[in-house]
Amino acid sequence: MTPAPHRLVLSAGEFAYLVEKTGVDLPPDWMPADDVAIGPAEAGLTKKRVVTGVGEEAEVHPSVERNLQILAGPTVLLDTIASIGAKSSHSVHAVNGPLGASLFALGDGAVELSMFASVDLGKELIRAVPRADPAGTSLESRLGGTEDAQPLRGRLPLEALQEMGAARLFRAADPDAPAAVLAQLGLSGAEASLAQNVAEQTDGALRCLVIWANGTSQVNWVHTAGGWSGLDPEPDGTGRRMVRVEPVEREGLGTWVAPAVAGALA
Repeated sequence: MTPAPHRLVLSAGEFAYLVEKTGVDLPPDWMPADDVAIGPAEAGLTKKRVVTGVGEEAEVHPSVERNLQILAGPTVLLDTIASIGAKSSHSVHAVNGPLGASLFALGDGAVELSMFASVDLGKELIRAVPRADPAGTSLESRLGGTEDAQPLRGRLPLEALQEMGAARLFRAADPDAPAAVLAQLGLSGAEASLAQNVAEQTDGALRCLVIWANGTSQVNWVHTAGGWSGLDPEPDGTGRRMVRVEPVEREGLGTWVAPAVAGALA
């Protein structure tokens, strides 16, 4: 059994103080804003036993400094943005040797900083995938709209996903856009039905970008009232760029990124 993850919630000022004090260079999207006031942060971090000493003599706890160093110098980095309706999550996970680290954005510059055993990366990634509202609590379920909802499943040309995604964005301004796109794409009956469901039922999405020294990889999921569905490239031998759409669970994100992570760590 691996040790339990260590988690630390930091205000914007506390986070900025630690980054400045340790001199780490985090990924650009995760560096604190330049105008964050860090003056009061030292006292709060002292109470949390993260910092000892005062002023120039202050020292950051070694485990917290190591946590930030993993994020600043990872072997592999995973940046995940996900949303379901009004719920959203932005997190970054990093692995370097036997240890992993993560940051979750909490709003207003605050973050949750974590360190964990690298073998637990898959379990940690579950937290990056938002949960849907429990059955019966969402507006759709109260109106009876999700009782028989099923996750999306099937195969589509990549072009259809791209075009229907764009049509969905402008659906409020142009309600006929999805139908017009379907007519232009020349899809089979099953493909057209699935493409229409993507446009009409999707209420969330996830993108996990895996980055390492020699490359990048990306995982994409979509969410409907029936749950999450993963989008997996699947060539069909005809030259069309096809995508398999299949139901997935929150716990499966680690499996989906595993080939890229394994390649990065090899």
